[in-house]
Amino acid sequence: MNIKLFQQKFFSAKPQENFKKIKESINNLGTNELGLFSTFALCGNLPQSSLKYLSIQEEIGVVLSECIEISANKNFIVFVPEKENNSLILCYVSNKNLQKISFQTTSEIPVIDFEGQKIGLTLFGINHLAEISKEISTLICFGKNSIGIVDKDAYYQELSLVSKKNKIPVVFVDNVGSAANLLYPGGSFCVDESTNSGIFFPYFKDFSQNTDIKNITASIQKETISSIAFLQKALVIGIQDYMFQRNFKKVVLGLSGGLDSALVAALAVEALGNENVKGILMPSEFSSDHSVNDAVDLAKNLHIEYEILPIKNIYKQCNTTLDPIFSGTPFSLAEENLQARIRGLLLMAVSNKTGAVLLNTSNKSECAVGYGTLYGDMCGSLAVIGDLYKTEAFEMARYINREVEIIPENTISKPPSAELRPNQKDSDSLPDYPILDRVLFAHIEENKSAEEIFAENPDIESLLITKVLQMVANCEYKRRQAAPCLKLKPSSFGIERLMPF
Repeated sequence: MNIKLFQQKFFSAKPQENFKKIKESINNLGTNELGLFSTFALCGNLPQSSLKYLSIQEEIGVVLSECIEISANKNFIVFVPEKENNSLILCYVSNKNLQKISFQTTSEIPVIDFEGQKIGLTLFGINHLAEISKEISTLICFGKNSIGIVDKDAYYQELSLVSKKNKIPVVFVDNVGSAANLLYPGGSFCVDESTNSGIFFPYFKDFSQNTDIKNITASIQKETISSIAFLQKALVIGIQDYMFQRNFKKVVLGLSGGLDSALVAALAVEALGNENVKGILMPSEFSSDHSVNDAVDLAKNLHIEYEILPIKNIYKQCNTTLDPIFSGTPFSLAEENLQARIRGLLLMAVSNKTGAVLLNTSNKSECAVGYGTLYGDMCGSLAVIGDLYKTEAFEMARYINREVEIIPENTISKPPSAELRPNQKDSDSLPDYPILDRVLFAHIEENKSAEEIFAENPDIESLLITKVLQMVANCEYKRRQAAPCLKLKPSSFGIERLMPF
């Protein structure tokens, strides 16, 4: 039995654009092949989202009809969200005949007949696969039960166990690229534990492969890639697709001389080319000389255009204007945040004037505890590293510098600081990042309570753990107003993790 997997990149909410790719793929199918398309093939985004909009539904219906029309002597499976009963549907098309398979009307694994074989189909997860009918000779899985990408090997391991237990080949078809801020790595595969063999698709690439499902050979080996390299590649692809799907060409970002802005700039250059990235340096009276120098060195290393726009005079004028209200009060967060908001103002002005997209540079650790200024350094259209903890940002910067210094060493090694007051350091307000991130990861990614975190980390004071978790809870209102981040983890901030506030 021959199958052909189509691991492809599709466009969000653009069925007609997607049909061009699907049509070419269907035309390349042999008469004895079963073509498999990923869950985004028609709608290009989370299918549940498409269910809400009649115009998209109608366009998907037209495209499906076109797919059926060109399917003479062809066989394929394509995913179609339908409005009726909010069903999630797989469509099996065989020589212009359509069979619709609903995943809401049955708890059993649906089965289709192809070439005398019984093929089981699963959608968005395998939790219900404990019992697989003995009549099923092959299992095909479309999509994951988690849309984070950091567990790149977990799904393979899970499905390998299913293959081993049931002594059948298992096929997994995934999307590749990004839709909105959601990232999909590809890495589709066919595995047959009964013969200890498998075929593995590359990550982050369009790819198709014909496979005799009963004679799988290890003709394509599983790609070996480190976790940090995997995340770095995902963010680069995420930037590219975000820009391409919206017909944007150029980006702008603030360069502070700190790690986060340096990392985002390096990722943007890899994604878009140095000619499409511009950095804006906005030193204040509290900015150190080395931070300005580090930012300039970064811009030169990346060969990007940059401008230095000092904000000292603007800041002074703002304080003069506010003097009737601020007079007689001590220097406080208000004066600190005013600097961040001036920078946000200038960056948005540059974005509006030039048409360049403003990239936000906040990391997940800062977002979690509210260490950022609304309408200031939280400005931006896309939070590139908003799902990357600070310790991961350090690791990624080191990875980028593995062959040649791109991000200045001083940027990586110096104590992190917002430089909004004299001699300020992040550690004045927050625990050291290795400790903070241990607490945040356990709470956000693993959903653990303060008591559970302390039990597993007795070296961290329980009061500190409680304080960090309270900061996370208190700052939900800020995160609701933050730029959408490129999603790396199942518990990224946004619609996947909304807290009451």
